[in-house]
Amino acid sequence: MACPLNILAGVDFILKEDGSPGGALLTTSKSISINGESVDVTDGSSNGWRVLAPGAGIRSASISVSGVFRGTPQEESLQMHALDNSCATYDLYDSDGNHHNGPFLVTSYEKTGDANGAILWSATLESAGEITVTNVGSP
Repeated sequence: MACPLNILAGVDFILKEDGSPGGALLTTSKSISINGESVDVTDGSSNGWRVLAPGAGIRSASISVSGVFRGTPQEESLQMHALDNSCATYDLYDSDGNHHNGPFLVTSYEKTGDANGAILWSATLESAGEITVTNVGSP
């Protein structure tokens, strides 16, 4: 049985901070959520149907990442942005060749560990300005 051609590798989902030493974050799990808030402009002329105003709501993007803690400069930078409540510009590349770029605030950073396991980390980044998306081909 042949593999479906539209299945993309999660390993090609790359997150890196602009100007961060050493390259991309070493992650085991990554996701991005792009959100658009709707603005309801329904009135009596809508015949009972909801009407939404296109382009009127607030747009945002959230990135969730996690990995095995290795003490890399990228992990330390992510943790410092969380502690300082500061923004940085991040680049996110996905398997489709899309490049997302813009300012993000690290809203959470967590390290966990069991007595007989590796130390794990996770973080959430929220967009803090305009995010641009361009197609640059496969990473």
